[in-house]
Amino acid sequence: MSNESLPTAAAASGKARAADIAFIIDDDRLMAALLERHLARRGIGAVCFDDPASLLEALPSAKPAFLFTDLDMPLMRGTELVTRARACGFGGAIVLVTASREHEDLVAAVANGADEILGKPLRDADLDFLVEKIRAVARRSVSAVAPPRDLLEPIGQGIVLLDEECVPVHVNRRAREILGAGDEREAREILERHNLAAYIIGDNRAGDSVNFIDLPDPSGKGPSRLVGFEIHECATGPTGRSYLVLMHDFSEWRKLDELHLRFATCLSHRMRTPLTSVRNAVMILGEKGRLLDSAEKERFLDIGYRNIEKLMSSFDDLQSAFLVEVKDIDAWRSLIRVGTELGEILGEMERRGSISGFKLYSPDIALLTCRSRLKKYMITSVEAIGEWLGEIPSIECFVAMNDASGEAGEDPRLTISIRPRVDSRGGR
Repeated sequence: MSNESLPTAAAASGKARAADIAFIIDDDRLMAALLERHLARRGIGAVCFDDPASLLEALPSAKPAFLFTDLDMPLMRGTELVTRARACGFGGAIVLVTASREHEDLVAAVANGADEILGKPLRDADLDFLVEKIRAVARRSVSAVAPPRDLLEPIGQGIVLLDEECVPVHVNRRAREILGAGDEREAREILERHNLAAYIIGDNRAGDSVNFIDLPDPSGKGPSRLVGFEIHECATGPTGRSYLVLMHDFSEWRKLDELHLRFATCLSHRMRTPLTSVRNAVMILGEKGRLLDSAEKERFLDIGYRNIEKLMSSFDDLQSAFLVEVKDIDAWRSLIRVGTELGEILGEMERRGSISGFKLYSPDIALLTCRSRLKKYMITSVEAIGEWLGEIPSIECFVAMNDASGEAGEDPRLTISIRPRVDSRGGR
């Protein structure tokens, strides 16, 4: 299945005309063959390609009516193929065949010149509708764009599709929100009132551009909003061109600037001091060669706990500002006792049957650490031992602070060692 079939396809159709020919490229050969059979039943001769470069080379002379391309291909993505096909002057209908629902990819394909999106798996009804629609458009000499409304409507980016005369064909929900319009009719009126066509016709017609418009606040109470219009000219087929306009509400940036300021203030005034206190307390508790009595240990632990509480309060304030979930904060603000934490993890694994038993050797160490990462490390390590032994293991776990010798002034280091237990006969 390759471009070598081009003469065969033309010969097989007898007096084959370009209007009855489709080019197909898909790295899934079964999918390409299936599409080829579907098109043959509709009187369209298909030429299948494996190599995008060969397809692009054959495109100018063959001038097929249809080009069907997959989105995700190893040699060239479908969006790039669409762009290059239009750049070389291809005016036929381009159909993107994909199982993807990634809005950004699909919007990019439409912006680059794709006419239609055909979902996988293929359905006869969808293909019938698409082929007849493209044939009907080719018969008409009217410039129009058939927007994939269901695809564009839920996208969080403001999108306006315009025909060759810069008349809005579709204004999606986010664009209506930015414009302060209740429906498409009102949105079109606002765009006409601000003469959006003037930003497109003329110098901008030759290429893409970005322009800015001050729109009044929809409520009539707030300040005007700076809205950017990113204009892309794209081919729609043999009948004309269309324009894809992406809208950016830059008033949202002001809110982000305010959040940045609050975040910087919180870091500078409310977090640095408690973090420094916690770090110093942990360093003293873990310092090699320093002997602390119970009262001193409790004092430094108390310093750590009190400053952790201050940090928790600051994180809660940030959570209110940035809408961060509590579980995301809890993941890394925990001051834990390593031995107790490891005992709970290993005990849980023993109850689940992941290990047959365990022996834990750990001094009384308290650390600021991430519980979820510690648990993941333990589970992954024990699973690796089980795979190596080929059975459910019994393990020994050794914990030490600054276990390895090092230079003076070396940062405190926690070492956790896990190995299979050896029984009295030397077996594992």
